[in-house]
Amino acid sequence: MNTTIQKLHYRDVNWQKIIMLVFAISILVLYGRVYFNQFIVYDDPGYLTQNTNVQQGITIKNIKWAFSTFEMANWHPLTWISYMVVCQVWGLNPFAHLFTNVLFHMANSILLLLVCQRVFGRFSIGLIVALCFAFNPVHVESVVWISERKDVMSVFFGLLCLLTYISYTKTHSKKLYIIMLILYILSLLSKPMLVTLPFIMFMLDIWPLSRFQVKAMITEKIPMIILSIGSCIITYFAQSTGGAVVTIVNVPLSMRFLSAFVSYLRYITKILWPRDLCIFYPYAENTLPMNQSILAVLIIVVLFCVAIYCMRKYPYAIFGWCWFTGTLVPVIGIVQVGAQSIADRYTYFPSIGLYIILAFGFISLWERNWIFKAVLTVFIPVYICNHCNLTWNQIDYWKNSKTLFSHAASVTRGNYVAFINIAANLATESNYDLAIAYCEHALRIFPDYSDAHTTLGYCFFKKEMLDKAENHFQRSLKIKPDNNPYTRINFALLLYKQKRVDEALAELNKAAAGQKNPVVCDQIGLALSHMQKYNESIVYFRDAVQMIKHDAGPYNNLGRALTLAGQADLAIPYLKKSLDIQPGNPIAYNNLGLAMMQIGDIEEALYAFGQAIKLDPNYAKARENLYAVIKHICQD
Repeated sequence: MNTTIQKLHYRDVNWQKIIMLVFAISILVLYGRVYFNQFIVYDDPGYLTQNTNVQQGITIKNIKWAFSTFEMANWHPLTWISYMVVCQVWGLNPFAHLFTNVLFHMANSILLLLVCQRVFGRFSIGLIVALCFAFNPVHVESVVWISERKDVMSVFFGLLCLLTYISYTKTHSKKLYIIMLILYILSLLSKPMLVTLPFIMFMLDIWPLSRFQVKAMITEKIPMIILSIGSCIITYFAQSTGGAVVTIVNVPLSMRFLSAFVSYLRYITKILWPRDLCIFYPYAENTLPMNQSILAVLIIVVLFCVAIYCMRKYPYAIFGWCWFTGTLVPVIGIVQVGAQSIADRYTYFPSIGLYIILAFGFISLWERNWIFKAVLTVFIPVYICNHCNLTWNQIDYWKNSKTLFSHAASVTRGNYVAFINIAANLATESNYDLAIAYCEHALRIFPDYSDAHTTLGYCFFKKEMLDKAENHFQRSLKIKPDNNPYTRINFALLLYKQKRVDEALAELNKAAAGQKNPVVCDQIGLALSHMQKYNESIVYFRDAVQMIKHDAGPYNNLGRALTLAGQADLAIPYLKKSLDIQPGNPIAYNNLGLAMMQIGDIEEALYAFGQAIKLDPNYAKARENLYAVIKHICQD
C-alpha cells in the first residue's frame, strides 16, 4: 500500500516538473519576440545608452558609484550593478539586456508557482496564479522595458524571501532567518517596491499558515520593518533630490485621495481585462467628474466589505484583496511621484493578490459540479490564450520609441508625453511641419513642458524661423534652467547662425558645466566644429571617446576634427577605430579618405573614397573627393 502511494507521489512530482519545464519554455517563446526590440528614448538613456558608469562595467569605482548615486531619482544599487554585468559581457546589445529581464520574469513565474504550492498546499492553485502572472500583458512593461530591470529583480529576491520564510515558519532555523533577511535586503537594493513584504508575511501567518503566536509574529518581523522604513526614507530623499516628488502636475491632497480609489479600480480592470495598455497614462485620465469619483470609492469599499463578509467561508478573498490593495499603497498616488496617473509596471507584484482570488475561485467552482467543470475547462484555456495573444501584440508595440508612443497616443487622451516623443521622432526624420503640430498639441495640454519647447525650437531653427526658435529655446531654459544641455547646445547653434558668437560660446560653456555624459560631450564637440573651433571641439570629442569606448560616432567625429585642425596623422587611428566598430559607415570612410589625402597617401585615399561610394552610391561628397584625387593624379 505504502509503495503504491509512493509511486503515485513520484508520478505527480514528475508531472509537476514536466509542467514547470513546459511553462518556462512557453515564457521564453512568448517573450522571444524581444529579439527585434530596441532601446527606447524614455529612461533608457539615463540607465544605459548615455550612462558611462554603467557602460564601463564592473569596477570598484563604479560599484561605489552605484551605492552612492541618486541618479534617475532612485536608490537601487543592485539594479545598477546588474546593468554593469550585462554591459561587461555584451556591451550595449539591447537583446542581451532584454533577455536578462525575460529570464528574471521566467524565474519569477516559477518561483511564484512554488510559493503558492508551498503555502496553499495545492499545485493547481500555484499553476493558475503563475499562468495569470506570466502571460498577462499588463506585465509586458516590467519585462520588455530595459529600464524596469529593477521591477523583475526586486520581485525575484522578494519571492525567494517568501519561500525562505515559509521554510523558516516550519523549522525556526536561525540560518534560514538570516538568509531571509539577506534576500529582503537584496530586494530593497533592487527597488523599494516591496517595502510591504512584512505585511504579506503577517497575512500569511494568519492564513493559511495559522500561526497565532503574536509575540513571535511581530518580533521576527521587526528587523524587516526597520529595513522597510529605512528604504522608504532613502527613496523619498532620492526622489526629492531628483525632482520626482515635486511633480509637474500640481494635485491637491483631497484630489489625490479620490484619485487613489479611481486608480485602484483602473488597476483591477487593467489586470483582469487588459486593454489599451501603454507606457504613460496622463494624470488627466484620473480626474473624473465628482459623481464618478465617488462611485469609484463606493465600488472599492463594497468590494472590501464583500471580502470581509466572505472571510470565514472564503478566506482567500480577503487575503488576495489585502495583498492587492496593501502592496499598491506605496505607488497609489497619495504621495504623487511623477506625472502619471497609474503605471502598468506598478501591478507586477500587487496583481498576485487578484490572481490568488481568481485561482481559488476557479478551483472552488470546478469542484462543485460537472457543469462548472465543463465551462471552466473551456474558459480557463481561452482566457490564458487570449492573454498570450495580447502579450505578443503588446511586446511588438515596445519594438522602438516610434511604435511605443504612437500606440500610447492612440489609446489615451491628452497624452502630451506621447505627443512630444512622436514629435522628436518626426524631427529626426526632417518632418518638421508635422513635428511642430504635435509639439503645439502637447503645449496646449501642458504649456510649461520644457521638452516640447526644446523640440519646437529645434524644428523652427531647421526651418530658418530663427525668432520663433529663439523664443522657444528661451522658454525651455526658463522652465528648466539646470540640467538642460541639449537645449543650450541647439540654442548656441542658433546664436552662432545669428553671428552672436560670444553668446553661443557662453551657452556651450553652460551646457558643459552640467553633468557630463558622452552624448553631451559629443554634441558640444559637433557644435564647436560647426563654429570652426576645431581645437576646442577636439577636447570634448576626446572626453566622449574616453567615456564610451564602443560607440563609433565620437571616434569618427574626433578623427574629422583632428583632420580639419591639420592633424591628420593623429586622426587616422580614431577613424580606423570607428570603422572597426561600425564597418558599414560611408561617412567614416569619407573622413578617412580626407585624412589620407592630407598626409599624401593617395592609394589609401582612393580606397577609402571607393568604399564610401560602394556603401552609399548616392554619397555626393565622397564622389567629389574621389574625382578630386583622380584629377590630382592626372595632373601629376
